[in-house]
Amino acid sequence: MADEKLEENIDMESLELSSEEAQSNVENISFEKEALLDEKPLEPNLKDKINQTIQVILPKILSLLRGFFSIKLTHILYALGVLIFALFVFLFFELKEREYQKDLIGYVKINHKVPEWYTGKDLPEEAKEHLEIYRIQQEKLKEKFIIITKDRYEGKEVLGDPQQNPITNEEMFTTLKKQNIGRVTEAGVEKPENMNLSGFNLSKINYKYFKEFIGADLRYTIFNGIQEEGLSFRGSSLTYSQFVDSLIPNTNFIRTYLSFTNFYSAVLDGSTFIGVIAESPHFKEARMVSCNFIDSKIKGGDFSETILDQANFKNTYLTGNNFKSSSLRKVNFRNAQLQGSSFIDADLEEADFTNANLEGVDFTGANLLNAKFKDADITQAKFANTKNVTLKQLDEALFLLSAKSIPQEIIPKKQSWLERFAPPNDPNSAKR
Repeated sequence: MADEKLEENIDMESLELSSEEAQSNVENISFEKEALLDEKPLEPNLKDKINQTIQVILPKILSLLRGFFSIKLTHILYALGVLIFALFVFLFFELKEREYQKDLIGYVKINHKVPEWYTGKDLPEEAKEHLEIYRIQQEKLKEKFIIITKDRYEGKEVLGDPQQNPITNEEMFTTLKKQNIGRVTEAGVEKPENMNLSGFNLSKINYKYFKEFIGADLRYTIFNGIQEEGLSFRGSSLTYSQFVDSLIPNTNFIRTYLSFTNFYSAVLDGSTFIGVIAESPHFKEARMVSCNFIDSKIKGGDFSETILDQANFKNTYLTGNNFKSSSLRKVNFRNAQLQGSSFIDADLEEADFTNANLEGVDFTGANLLNAKFKDADITQAKFANTKNVTLKQLDEALFLLSAKSIPQEIIPKKQSWLERFAPPNDPNSAKR
């Protein structure tokens, strides 16, 4: 019995202890709950902040885009066109400036030759002045050439047919009488001015009676194979006419129009071509010793394989002409405009190019023995494989260092002309 009572007491004590622990746990839970309720709310993290920012900004961006795309298509195209036009204007002026700088390098006065290191910056003022003067001169020459080349008979009907048989003396007299040209007699024609024989074949008439053709219309006229000395075509138009294989020395061609005229293999020794106007005349294999071309303007002519010894081309305008393999000994080219012409393999012994414009001229393989180049403009000229040329000859020219090619054999072994110049900001390299 005693044992049973002892066990009951122990159970009651355990039960009371369990109740007390439970009550304590409840109180702890209530305290923690109150503590949690009393805590401040946690601040939003970085992700939440980004989400909030996007929610605010995105509607505004979408609103702007809707406004932009609501603009009319024509407005967009107009704006695009303005941008493209502005780009083209910028590129145009940029290219012009580059071209100008490129030109400046070549056109420098003799005291400002272009050394190897030269880039075109800070060009001397006098060199710029020279370039401007040069350009003005070229424009005047070009305008003058275009004005004068207008043939007064250009566009008029051609009277005869070059394909027909050559006309006789009688037919010639009859034609001139119909035109009331001067006084026609059996001895010839008195005052034979302004006759129209365009398109006729005159290769068989007797030039004993017809030696003068003054101011005549002789376009497309055939003179092939004629033999007569001292003829005169002064002031006439001989455009597209033919003198193939003709023997006509000492002929007067003063102030004639010779565009596309064919003098192939003709003998013209001592003839006068003063003031001639011509585009693409053909003189190939002709003999023209001592001919006079003073003040003539000939563009794109073919003088290849021609004998022109002692001819006079002073003050001529001879751009783009071909003198390949021709004999030009002692020829006078003083003050001539020869831009773009070719003297490949030509014999230029003692030729005089004083003060001539030789820009872009090709002297490849030419014989330049004792040729003179004093004050000649040899910008971009070619002297590759030239024969009998010396540095002293070329050193008298303008813009020597702007020449496209110089024979290596004429450069002094110890010191070339490039060594006379010192690169800028180089104290160790003095000008020699």
